[in-house]
Amino acid sequence: MDPKTHWEKVYKTKAPEQVSWYSPHLETSLALMDRSAGATSGSIIDVGGGHVIVSTFGPEGPAKCSGLDVARYDADSLHEQFGARFQLVDSAKELHQTPFGTTQQFLYCCCRIEEK
Repeated sequence: MDPKTHWEKVYKTKAPEQVSWYSPHLETSLALMDRSAGATSGSIIDVGGGHVIVSTFGPEGPAKCSGLDVARYDADSLHEQFGARFQLVDSAKELHQTPFGTTQQFLYCCCRIEEK
């Protein structure tokens, strides 16, 4: 089965809270947003903006997700995926409890595009 068909099947047959990456609240992402915005209150709008926050499996994360091989990253190797114009601002690792009672390591990176 090709990846597109595979993921369409996953999303058609499982509710959001039935996938291993489900989290009812995204504390780590929100904390990175707060730190990158430099303020404790206010609104954030994502319209092609100077920051990117990405989460993926960390170096100790699972080797497979929904039956497919995955890529695992540390902060430097994930940062490299964005290219030379991006500066790594912050990163964090999280041990995520899946809805099935297992633990998976996730890595979060916040990068900022460099001014010309």
